[in-house]
Amino acid sequence: MVLMWEKDEKTTLEVKTKGLEKTTHRYYSVIESDLKKNGGKYLVGNGITWVDFLCAQMNKLFTAYRKVDVLANYPTIMEHQQQVFEIPEVKAWI
Repeated sequence: MVLMWEKDEKTTLEVKTKGLEKTTHRYYSVIESDLKKNGGKYLVGNGITWVDFLCAQMNKLFTAYRKVDVLANYPTIMEHQQQVFEIPEVKAWI
């Protein structure tokens, strides 16, 4: 668990950036690798699961939270997110 808020906005941004930088590469490199091993389409098995939706949405939240494209160095995850968001029912919901 990492503290993500401070009294002033500048310090909060620095804390967020440092905290997420510590974890982003560690976890995203594993997710990127798992996606590649599974053909890039799904995280688990050969059909969409809740973890695909969770991953796509969390990436979107982390990008908004950090105000930085967290997927810039993870093209397979980026494609996966786009595929999830292009599912007709998901697209309509968004």
